[in-house]
Amino acid sequence: MNEGPSPEVRSTRGAPEPSAPADPGSGLTPNDIGAHLAPKADVRRVLLSSATALVVAVLLMFLLHETAHSLASLALGLRAVQYPPAVDTLPAPTGAVDATIALAGPIFSLVSGLILIAVLPRRAGSWWLLLATWFGYVSVMEFVGYLMTTPFGSTGDIGHAFAALGWPDVASWVAFVLGGIGMVALARSFSTRAVRWTRDLYEIRAFTVWTWLFGGLAIAALEAVFLTLMETDIDGAAIVLVMMATFAVGSFAPLSMSFYRREFARTDPADRPRQAAPGVPVTGWILLAVLIGVNLLLTQGLQLG
Repeated sequence: MNEGPSPEVRSTRGAPEPSAPADPGSGLTPNDIGAHLAPKADVRRVLLSSATALVVAVLLMFLLHETAHSLASLALGLRAVQYPPAVDTLPAPTGAVDATIALAGPIFSLVSGLILIAVLPRRAGSWWLLLATWFGYVSVMEFVGYLMTTPFGSTGDIGHAFAALGWPDVASWVAFVLGGIGMVALARSFSTRAVRWTRDLYEIRAFTVWTWLFGGLAIAALEAVFLTLMETDIDGAAIVLVMMATFAVGSFAPLSMSFYRREFARTDPADRPRQAAPGVPVTGWILLAVLIGVNLLLTQGLQLG
């Protein structure tokens, strides 16, 4: 009895297994760059955790940066009055001494940031690892930002040092170019971490663009409060300048989106997280409150030496 041709059987030996769908019935996989893998609640969680880490990191970086200026003043036999955004050295230094004190903050920020970027793992982890990651990158950006503002006056630390040393304008423009190169390199480096802390395009936007926007606005608002309360003369133009610089300190994050597609394609899906971002621990909120409190106290000026 003829039962007709038997159905063709195709071997699947050696064939790659398909990736798990991002959403049942959606047809999307974790390798699809536009796949919406994370629920909206998780995207908001990424934004809150990352923006809070950015605010804490910048406040801590500013505090240590200004403390480096104060310690340099003391090491050179001078007195210092430390405020949230600045240090007054008494008596006013000149020449190489002035330049040394001015460079102490940026150099400390650069070295501490580079060390953290070099030693911290790139894969996602606890909120404290997220905080350390942001601290490392904003510290380096603090140095890079000062390089880029050098040609536009002596208000920035590096520009102030160049003026104190009497260096020519061409040195300032060389610093500006190096700063631009450094910012692009920093953004590219940050993109390699951002793709490992997020699961899809929506989370990475929250991690980079929206974190910079909302976190930067929060930091700028806090700095405006600190500046207004300071027991020293400071004009409105200076307040605006400090707020703009504060807002710009995280600007490498949205710039990192320029490298997102390439880094997404190069990253092993196993290196990307499979669960929601870590929430902000209670100790993280306590640290934020402590840093705000310390800065409020510093508005009255901390006499050192």
